[in-house]
Amino acid sequence: EHCSADSLSDFAEALFKQWRQEGCPPSDIWVLSAVGRFGSADAHLRLARFLPYQPMKSQWPHQRACAGVRALAAAGTPVAFNQIYRLANATYESMQRTEALQSLGKLVAEQQAGVEELADRWVPDIGFDLAGRLFFRAGECSVEARLDEHLTLHFIWPNGALSRRLPPAVQQLPRADYQRLCLDTRRVKRLLRDTVDLQITRLRQSIALDYTRPVKIFISQVLSHPILLRIARQMVWSCASASGESFVFRPAEDGTIVDAQGNSVALPEDGIVRLASEAVMSASETAAWLEHLADHEIIQPINQFSGQACLPIADELDALRVNRFGQSPTTVGNLKRTFASENWSHDKPQEDGGYTRHFRAYPAAG
Repeated sequence: EHCSADSLSDFAEALFKQWRQEGCPPSDIWVLSAVGRFGSADAHLRLARFLPYQPMKSQWPHQRACAGVRALAAAGTPVAFNQIYRLANATYESMQRTEALQSLGKLVAEQQAGVEELADRWVPDIGFDLAGRLFFRAGECSVEARLDEHLTLHFIWPNGALSRRLPPAVQQLPRADYQRLCLDTRRVKRLLRDTVDLQITRLRQSIALDYTRPVKIFISQVLSHPILLRIARQMVWSCASASGESFVFRPAEDGTIVDAQGNSVALPEDGIVRLASEAVMSASETAAWLEHLADHEIIQPINQFSGQACLPIADELDALRVNRFGQSPTTVGNLKRTFASENWSHDKPQEDGGYTRHFRAYPAAG
């Protein structure tokens, strides 16, 4: 009753900092729960970044890592959920990943919704409105910031110009207000970078897993979110109606839904939306969309149409192993980089830090 949310957050973050400086003593592991319960979104982000690396330097790594995941699960905030999702989808086997998967399983049972549906629902907006505007306030000063279509943060100067730097006038603020403003902008940039990186990872997974959304969910959760909307505008989507008709589209910057020629199209209420894939598109359709993206100067966060879709041939449909590319020369380093860029998982690292098995599930393959 006597503490504000900000003061509790500052206290929890100070505890977390002091605990780390003292070598993370096991007797004070309750500090992690305090960070999850009272910490800010930025504190949850720092806690998640701390878990995958530091525990291996301790004599009790698993206890601490799992306690940190449970603290994030108890936080119940969009940023905390995103960190649990990231840990659960890590490309390496670990106790943190196991604990995160269990936490996601509990959330799925409680919310009676799929993991990806929850991931759509709990994407942090970081305070931005749908137009991409956010106001920073320090004392009596207010600074407006905006997101561009590439999700870069720009500040509006008094003359109307956009800059990635704060307006020079804020340097005349009292020192405490100026420092607070700088801290707030850095916090927002960290959260924005983390949120965008995770959503780009989800884009890669969506193509491999053939993740679909009903049109109503696509409109209410993707096109109505300041960050997801801007990512969706850079991608090409396909929609299939209940009658079996399908078409490819892109959300345009003016709020309409357009085809490759720029003509407005409507999304059917009973439609199902998924990311378009060149595996099911004709060569002419792919070329038309590549031209559309080039005409609108769109740089996609992932190369949606640059990869070669390797569809199985008739002799491979019932086979357990594909040897078609067995004689293609490459190096171990190239393979590992490719696996990492495409978010493949691997087994637990050996004592020398290496690993021998890579794997990836394709539920859409049946």
